[in-house]
Amino acid sequence: MLAIADSHKAKILEGDAFRFFESWKNPVIRELAPSMPGAKPLALAHVCRPEITAAEVSDVLNFLVKGGFLEKNDEGNYVQTDKSLTTGPMGVTPVAVRTMHRQMGELALEAIEGVAQDKRNFSGVTFGITKDGYDEIVQEIADCRKRVIAIARKNAATDEVYRLNMQLFPLTQKQDLKK
Repeated sequence: MLAIADSHKAKILEGDAFRFFESWKNPVIRELAPSMPGAKPLALAHVCRPEITAAEVSDVLNFLVKGGFLEKNDEGNYVQTDKSLTTGPMGVTPVAVRTMHRQMGELALEAIEGVAQDKRNFSGVTFGITKDGYDEIVQEIADCRKRVIAIARKNAATDEVYRLNMQLFPLTQKQDLKK
């Protein structure tokens, strides 16, 4: 995560900034508001999926400005203070980040039926591995995430906000290979 932060000029979130991860709305509005110059909270709310209220957007914008995630420029438009954010290296995922993963997972489930196939991509594979294989796959996912961030940051313009969930989890209990 530190390498991703350094190579993509990402701000590492610590302490109170973890409040950012308490709601899926925070990163979505952080990405959306700068891409809609002059838009009022109601217009931003109508673009969100699922749609939220203008009051919720106003609350999020206030939090994002006070927290230093967004600022208003001279024209009154929102600008990101940092292009990327990361939680940095963690041995244990904090509760706020787990909450964000849960919310984004729920939104992904809704997208299976609620979003046209040409606007989403879901795939999966089930396989058996060892601890060494797991560690190698985790590193591959981290490398992939770096490449995805680089692609997303190539173009300063945003016409839609997406979420990429990468999930790797056990479907069975660990087996004793010595048997």
